[in-house]
Amino acid sequence: MTKLAPALLAFALLTPLAVQAQHHGHHGHAAPAATASADSAKGVAEGTVRRVDAARGTVSIAHGPIPHMNMAPMTMSFNAAEGVDLSTLKAGDKIRFEASDQGGKLMLHGFEAAN
Repeated sequence: MTKLAPALLAFALLTPLAVQAQHHGHHGHAAPAATASADSAKGVAEGTVRRVDAARGTVSIAHGPIPHMNMAPMTMSFNAAEGVDLSTLKAGDKIRFEASDQGGKLMLHGFEAAN
């Protein structure tokens, strides 16, 4: 019993501190509605087309930051989503595009000429 008493005392003293620390910093802010998953929501980014492979349904884009995908500026290949026609794209085109990460596969959902 004597070995258990210090552990119970420590638990009793530290529990209120743990609860207070858990709530500290949330002053009126709601918790996030959902945690991040492997799939990202669709979001808009801008970039320059580097290469188009219409037969494979892919386009390589040198893009700026893509915040919703936590992606820094770089050149990446995107897979055209169903219904996206790549035939109008050519290397050098500056575009605004909608993209997402679907289980590790980068998807292009649509695009338009960037001004």
